[in-house]
Amino acid sequence: MDMIPQLGWQWPRFELQWFPTNLQQVLHKQMAKNEEELTAKHSQKLLELEQASAQEMQNLVHLNIEYFMQPRPSSQPPTLFISIFRCLYQSQFTNFQFPQPQNPPPSSTPNFFALCYKILGALANRELHQLTNALIDWLASKCEWLGQDSAPTQGHDEYDLPHILKILNDMLFSHQFLSVDRLLFSIAIHPTDDQSNKTLLCMLAALLESKFSQLPERLHACYTFAPSHSQTTSSNSEEFFMQMVEYYKKYPEYSLAELYRRSLNPQAQQQQQEIVHNLPAYYGHLAERICPIVDILLQKAISMDLKPAVMDTLLCHFSPIYRIHRKFIF
Repeated sequence: MDMIPQLGWQWPRFELQWFPTNLQQVLHKQMAKNEEELTAKHSQKLLELEQASAQEMQNLVHLNIEYFMQPRPSSQPPTLFISIFRCLYQSQFTNFQFPQPQNPPPSSTPNFFALCYKILGALANRELHQLTNALIDWLASKCEWLGQDSAPTQGHDEYDLPHILKILNDMLFSHQFLSVDRLLFSIAIHPTDDQSNKTLLCMLAALLESKFSQLPERLHACYTFAPSHSQTTSSNSEEFFMQMVEYYKKYPEYSLAELYRRSLNPQAQQQQQEIVHNLPAYYGHLAERICPIVDILLQKAISMDLKPAVMDTLLCHFSPIYRIHRKFIF
């Protein structure tokens, strides 16, 4: 049993409690032996993300569309969401302005947001998931103290939690660079070590409690009109769809192509929005879409030693989802 190669790398520590005692001992021993090497590799990966993102940021703020339209080498880390996050983070400071290009761009060159939408719109779903995974890896490194018992020391890092949550909310809802279900899915399945899992669940709870966050408001708006699973056969479908239209009128969700057009001519698009109702191509609502992901998140949260306040927050905001779902998946 001592010769099981690399098996301990395949399981988070919190899942080992379900293994036989002898196997637990072997796996814990193997994981401890390789922990230093794994930490070094992870630190190197984060350093590469930072370096690649710094170069990408320069091309973003200078609207260098040619840089993003050329084929990307497979060895280049997926840092676009990190770069966008860092640009937005810096832009919130007083008197900040994005640097202007050294050579004035032609009139067809989009602005910063249009450029981001154009780049993201050209990517496949797999690439968008890779970008999201890289972003949450990076965020976990910036908020690693969240999963620990002590608060960060003064000057712990250049990024502070309230501003991180504000920018994350802006990326999800104000600018819609990132979808809620994709972010939650990455949090649910991507991290494979205990500390990252704990950090990201704590960050999710902080986002739900943040004064900047629109996620609780949208979730609870869905809870008000979505019929209970026990009433789906007898509910008034016409009333339900009318309420869903009102929901999307208040909380519109656009495709990347629509966002690109809106960023080029915001006033014209705003006038059109007042006339035409917007419904997503795959219409449903937020609570319905994230239900299977919430199952995984709550299962992971229950298995970990989270603070009671964190669990209370997750259950308070996510447990009403099961009123509209037939049963627990896990």
